Amino acid sequence: MMEGNNGAMNLQMAIQEYIARRYRHSADPDLLEPNAIAKRLSQGVRPAQIWLASDPADDEDALDGAADFIVDMDSDDGADAAEFAAAAGLKAEYVLVDRVDEEDPRLVWVIPLINNECIQDRTALVIDQTPLGVAMAAWPHFRIRIPVHVLDVPLKSLPISMSQMIIANRENPDMGVVRGQDPQDARNKRIVDRHVRDMLETFLVWSLACGQLPPLHVAGSSGLKRTPSRGELLRQVAQALGVNPVEAGQLIEGTAKPTEAQRAALQAAGVSLESAAGRELTLPADLLVEVEQPAWRQATLYYAETHGIQILPARMALAQDAFELAARPSGHGREAWRGALAQVVAGLE
Repeated sequence: MMEGNNGAMNLQMAIQEYIARRYRHSADPDLLEPNAIAKRLSQGVRPAQIWLASDPADDEDALDGAADFIVDMDSDDGADAAEFAAAAGLKAEYVLVDRVDEEDPRLVWVIPLINNECIQDRTALVIDQTPLGVAMAAWPHFRIRIPVHVLDVPLKSLPISMSQMIIANRENPDMGVVRGQDPQDARNKRIVDRHVRDMLETFLVWSLACGQLPPLHVAGSSGLKRTPSRGELLRQVAQALGVNPVEAGQLIEGTAKPTEAQRAALQAAGVSLESAAGRELTLPADLLVEVEQPAWRQATLYYAETHGIQILPARMALAQDAFELAARPSGHGREAWRGALAQVVAGLE
């Protein structure tokens, strides 16, 4: 288990604990059981799954606020995990997976969900029974494409037939899927409109982020230069200067300048920061797809913390390290790169 004080990582664990307590009466006892979550993550993203999607902030103040956020998780005040996350500086929503994008598997088509059946109108479908043990409102006409890396916690699946019914925006009372009702008064309409507006703003931000992904089959550079010996160089710099990995990474990347005393210490130890200057790498499409998957999310957050960089470049740096570790991986496709990424992650622990 990787440890650290990164605010985003702490918040992910807090959200999972919140969901576990909030839905402790769920019909599925292993909904938030760690081994069950790990198994679902390893199985990848599939149609009919329900996920909690969230977007950890890169802003340090937001992360600090998230880590310090306190909530009475045993109260039953109607708040849900998405609201808890939002209050802690994190965009979070529930989603129903329609399908992974055929042209770019780093993207996924989803239907927004809200686990408060009071938030509904005639454009929504209300699902009477879900794996969370509560009714949820689905918004099929807001079907949208988002990056797969925002999927955070897999919360089991609906029956395929029910999922297809919802995606087609059709009700079926026999399946427990009925058309939502419009609010009965102006006050409730304002509440519903506010929730839907906030939900759509989050999904639109995520949808726009699809265009920020590096093109497949083209150089997937994060702007960080790498050499096969970078991991060893990180250890050498940290040992020679008595600094932590974050500070060593900043010196290697050039985001911090060594003092004269540090230069002398590096020279005495025979360590050259110039050896970090290397070629930009063109990363294989299968590797770029694999590193975006939710299974590598926690590793990316930990990498960002230990190397003193933000989350987006950390994801690319993790892929670059895997590429350098296994420039000629055994096997083919994403499965081979999955093994290389696992080796990099093991080295971070």
